[in-house]
Amino acid sequence: MKSEELAAQWCRDHPDATLEQAFMAGLGHKMNMNKDSLSERKDKFRSEVLMYRGKYPDDMLKDFFEYWTECGGRKMRFEKERTFEVSKRLVRWSNNDFNKYGKQLNSSQQQSPGNRKESVERLADLASGVLQGIARKFD
Repeated sequence: MKSEELAAQWCRDHPDATLEQAFMAGLGHKMNMNKDSLSERKDKFRSEVLMYRGKYPDDMLKDFFEYWTECGGRKMRFEKERTFEVSKRLVRWSNNDFNKYGKQLNSSQQQSPGNRKESVERLADLASGVLQGIARKFD
């Protein structure tokens, strides 16, 4: 039902109402309509994001969806953008996540088992030194 029809119906149902009451009733209805349309818009955006389900990990899509559907009043974050293409935003999102979603490290970023063992030993020495320093303070 259109807002004009709803307003006419409300006036027929409440003939003794003041103009202020009529306005507030209309405002309340408009706010309820926005809530419904917000959930509808969110569902539409969800289906758009889920079209990329095989291309990107589910965890990444979930994080992307939660970030871009954050509400700031009447609009979600993605609606506040001047331009928004889900496919291009997903590519950027994926590139910026630095191995969070299972990307392989390139060869310069990978540690050899020997380097890992050396790093663990250095960390153990550091922890031992810290503990000895703390123990000296309490002696």
